[in-house]
Amino acid sequence: MSGKNSSSKKTTERKTTPPANKPQTGKKLPNTTSGLASISKMTWIVGLIVVLVTTIVFSGVTKLHWTNWDDDEYVYENSMVMEGDYNAIFKEPVNNNYNPLPVAMFAWEWELVKDPAAEAKDPTKALEDKARLFHINNLWMHVLCTALVFILMLQMGLNPIWAGLAALLFGIHPLRVESVAWITERKDVMFGTFYVGALIAYLRFLDTKKWLFYGICMILFVLSLLSKIQAVSLPLSMIALDWYRSRKFNMPTILEKVPFFIGSAIIGYIGVLFLSKGETIDTTQTFGLFQRVALGFTSYCLYIVKAVVPYETCTFYPYPKAVTTLHYVGLASAIGAIIGAIFLRKVAKEVTFGLAFFSVNIIFLLQIVGAGSAFFSDRFTYIAYIGLFFALAMLAQRAVKAKPALMPVVAGIAGLWVLGSAVLTWQYVPAWQNTDTLWTDVMEKYPRKVVLAYVNRAQYLRRHSQYLRSQNKTAEAQAEFDKAFQDLTTAIELQPNYHLGYLNRGNIFFDRGEDDKALADYTKVLDILGPIDFNKRIDNAAAGALSNRGAIYSRKGMRMEALADLDLALKINPKDKNTWNNRAVTHFDMGNYTKAIADFTELLKYEPNLSGAVNARGVCYMRLGKWQESLTDFNKAVQMDPKSGAFISNRAIAHANLGNKSAALADAQKAQALGQPMDPAFLQSLQQ
Repeated sequence: MSGKNSSSKKTTERKTTPPANKPQTGKKLPNTTSGLASISKMTWIVGLIVVLVTTIVFSGVTKLHWTNWDDDEYVYENSMVMEGDYNAIFKEPVNNNYNPLPVAMFAWEWELVKDPAAEAKDPTKALEDKARLFHINNLWMHVLCTALVFILMLQMGLNPIWAGLAALLFGIHPLRVESVAWITERKDVMFGTFYVGALIAYLRFLDTKKWLFYGICMILFVLSLLSKIQAVSLPLSMIALDWYRSRKFNMPTILEKVPFFIGSAIIGYIGVLFLSKGETIDTTQTFGLFQRVALGFTSYCLYIVKAVVPYETCTFYPYPKAVTTLHYVGLASAIGAIIGAIFLRKVAKEVTFGLAFFSVNIIFLLQIVGAGSAFFSDRFTYIAYIGLFFALAMLAQRAVKAKPALMPVVAGIAGLWVLGSAVLTWQYVPAWQNTDTLWTDVMEKYPRKVVLAYVNRAQYLRRHSQYLRSQNKTAEAQAEFDKAFQDLTTAIELQPNYHLGYLNRGNIFFDRGEDDKALADYTKVLDILGPIDFNKRIDNAAAGALSNRGAIYSRKGMRMEALADLDLALKINPKDKNTWNNRAVTHFDMGNYTKAIADFTELLKYEPNLSGAVNARGVCYMRLGKWQESLTDFNKAVQMDPKSGAFISNRAIAHANLGNKSAALADAQKAQALGQPMDPAFLQSLQQ
């Protein structure tokens, strides 16, 4: 306010309390929410631009398919998701991680995209078509999170233009691609949305002192924790905000955070427990503790550098073979950056805050005690970069306010930065088109360095080869098959004791009918993994090797050895469809039809559209003289595959034994017309 009608009290407040968007110099910030109390037209326009640009830049994700980098474990081979078992989803981890909310959403989406007719006709294409909805939901959730970042930036004192810049950089940065394009990383966009929402509610609580907002913050925090363990950092982010707001650190301020720290401790404990049980926490002796610290803080520096200059994006960044002087320079640089930010706290408070916010959200992800085999992961920066982008935007706002003549220069730099980010993101999204493109991209950027890339691409190529063969594309199928074998050869050369290399190569030999070579590879997998101890975590690869070795034993007529392997495989992984099928076939070949029926029935719980399994169960009933049960299965099998002469022929036999001669004759003639050989004597008996 101004003018002679203003009260002296208000004039005093105006002189001592800076507006929310004024550069901070260590003075107490006002309890205001600039840009939220009364939303201006400019705010709406900038916010809309942020949302539209983010949506356009990431629009390509709606055309992507699945990858075999955890999408199988989290979604399309996850029995909890496929069966909609929400009780299990909230009790059990997936891939040694506890993320019940994203997994529950996957189950809801799976129910929406179910299409039994399409699945029966072409299971591979039907699965591919399902991916679109999952990608669309990843996209809109990321756009929502970006919009919330814009609101948060306004609350932090940026005017609409610079708040829009910070939010846009968050939304379209190339390091966001992994979180948005990867279906499994629904965890990121979901936890991020709740996390930023919680920060907004917390600032509203600070501004209004209304406990309603505190309650909303707590609810959003819990939802964020149930989405991804990374949310445990929220209480530390709240403390950083308190410092930036110049709040006193007294008992009430501390007590406010107690429920949040308790929530973080509970989820953190559960998360570490699952990771340690799954042996996902890597305490390998390849690097000593001090070396890991050097590597961790080198990645800390790289995260900061790549926020400004995203010179490379990749799905998987391998560890270096050795710690070098460069990594100790990285450690020193990280310490220097932290000390420098502390010294700047009075003259550039936004820089200190920005680095503090970044640090508390990245510190648990520096792989000092590794939770994986990657040195660096783009997705880890999803929330952390908010602090850096805020600091840069606030510096720009301060510079332009102090010297308006700088506006064209600062705006030009910002515009080029946004344009460059948009182009790099647009170009990187197609790398996530499918498993082949994803791992090929890694191989091109890190040739012969990431064994996992060769194994995962080979797994995909083998399955795709099988699909192409089913579509009578023999030449293309063989090319894919040969490429898969070469990938596995490379993987084993690079890491001779990598069990997944042998498991997948064994599968190739199995497909070729080279049983002795496959048998050797499956046995090698089990030798590498060591004795099976049910008191410890057992790698599912052991179940896969046992299942396929059992199938080979069965094929060789070694039925008892086969059943021993298959029984053990099911004890390790009782929901493995392949093992149920292998054991069912083994029981069938042994004449154990009742046991075969039980196994085929269990298999069909997981794969209800397997017409071959339905027909095989019908044959088991037929061998037991249970003609009505066999007819029911044959009817179902024929309905699934009406052009199968074998199914129709079996149904003809069932009809005949039930006294339905006319139906039996019609089926026999139809089967014969489809090329199925029929016993002339049987045909003659039906015509009498």
